[in-house]
Amino acid sequence: LGNTAHKFMDDFVNVERESESKRILLKVMSSRNIEVKLLLAKKKYLSENRQEEFDIVQQKMVKVSKQYKNFQVKYFDHEPTQSIFLFDDECFIGPIFKDLASHDTPALHMKCGGSFTKKYMNYFDAEWQIAEEINLNE
Repeated sequence: LGNTAHKFMDDFVNVERESESKRILLKVMSSRNIEVKLLLAKKKYLSENRQEEFDIVQQKMVKVSKQYKNFQVKYFDHEPTQSIFLFDDECFIGPIFKDLASHDTPALHMKCGGSFTKKYMNYFDAEWQIAEEINLNE
């Protein structure tokens, strides 16, 4: 859950890079039965520079979704306020500050399953249920 998934796509799902580390999630999606769910803000809620990122990232997501059916993207209809990154049994949770880059924003790194992280996981699930699904394969 976040703004545009620009850093996420560049760091883990970069189909344009030869570096295996930049394509690691593609390898994992191919070899294991996992789902990747990205829940992002609609473009209208993003700052001007983030709106440019939105278009670039969406093009990349279209390429990935055509090859991997376990790659899903939805858009929520409000200002982005939280960043949630869940993987295996761990998560990073933090705020989204409008004029502060994600790498400069504080975040908590925790194991999933505790009462604190369950609230965030429930929040993600509730947002996912009402978010607008965009067919990236069109």
